[in-house]
Amino acid sequence: MTVNLPPVERATLGNGLRVLAVRAPSVSLSVAEIVTLAGSRFDPPELGGISHFLEHMLYRGTPTHPGPHELSLAFEELGGSLEAATYVDRGSIVLEVPGENLLASLPHLFDVYRHPLLDGIAIERDIVREEILETLDEAGLLIDADEVSRRATFGDHPLGRPIAGTVDALARFDRSRLAEHHRRCYVGAATVLCVAGPLDPTQVIRSVEAGLGSVARGAVEPSPEVEPSTAPRFDFVPHVASQTSVRLALRAPGANAPLEAATELLLHVLDDGMSTRLYHRICNTLGLCYDVGAYYETWNDVGIVELWAEAAHERVEQLVDEIISVVLALRDQPPSPDEIDRAKKRSRWQLMQLLDEPGEIASFYGHAELTATAADPQERALQIEAVTPAELRQAAEALLRPNQIALSCVGQQPRRSRDRLHRALERFA
Repeated sequence: MTVNLPPVERATLGNGLRVLAVRAPSVSLSVAEIVTLAGSRFDPPELGGISHFLEHMLYRGTPTHPGPHELSLAFEELGGSLEAATYVDRGSIVLEVPGENLLASLPHLFDVYRHPLLDGIAIERDIVREEILETLDEAGLLIDADEVSRRATFGDHPLGRPIAGTVDALARFDRSRLAEHHRRCYVGAATVLCVAGPLDPTQVIRSVEAGLGSVARGAVEPSPEVEPSTAPRFDFVPHVASQTSVRLALRAPGANAPLEAATELLLHVLDDGMSTRLYHRICNTLGLCYDVGAYYETWNDVGIVELWAEAAHERVEQLVDEIISVVLALRDQPPSPDEIDRAKKRSRWQLMQLLDEPGEIASFYGHAELTATAADPQERALQIEAVTPAELRQAAEALLRPNQIALSCVGQQPRRSRDRLHRALERFA
């Protein structure tokens, strides 16, 4: 299946900053996304969470709009909005604006990237502290099920630490440390800007050259290597709640690993709608919980497949046993030809669907450029389509090695149940 992909013009500025202009004339909205290698895995060990805190500080003003209100007003008067987010391996600044006002809005975006004032640190520290406290109980114990799972999977590596950091580290963030982190990470060599919408690519690239061409080249910050896991891991966190949260995590291939596409296809077999294996067994057949799901996230060197669910405390042992059975069946009962065909079709449809949204276009192309993965949705669809049954078997066997499994639970479980949950990992042997 071939599709009419939107035309893309690429340019690399003299400082290494990469620009992609994706022309989508049938939409009215333009989206510009700046992606930087400024995620939590690049934070200095003693300053975990500083990338996330710096992202917050971007909203607090620039020399031309010296305050959060003035900055927001500058975008909103043009019909635009500014969003930013921090992930493990990258930071993202997203501008959405009517196509007619794109060129007028871009200088404001460039200012946010280049010249944050770093004023109001104490105010923003209070805001981020509240964000961190949402993941802790009254005693300061981490109770966010997703973060507990990452800790169980990756230990003290940055991939296992909270993106927002800790309350203790938060107290160490000051202007000089923020400015230094900005100088190291917001550089041409570590930045991609993708703009999608009803645009003139030449005008966009010219605007980016004028606004960001003098940014320092810098270099890509190193990140600690992920140590191999030597044994299955189990973590239980007591928490008074109406349900226990369950996470089963499996280390998986990284973004450019040979079995990455096959692992992605396995995910579509496992969980891509209510007819696929996971939901059908856990919810439709057994009624063990309201919802259950799985996802696959990759970084340059490693990935994670994670299954999640919440259930009444007394049903958690059965829930975990059934989730493990569904996962092991990927190896013991390989996907049928019908399952494979359906999974490939759904993957392709989802990839083509993102071409209807300029925000999704900008995100896909920008991230692909930053990570050197499939350059466009058509290329990615062909990678998935090319996966063979033999590769699916190899991916399942690689995914289900006992030393790569981590089970974590947050909730209320008696000691006997905790011991049985821990022993359930022996089924992967």
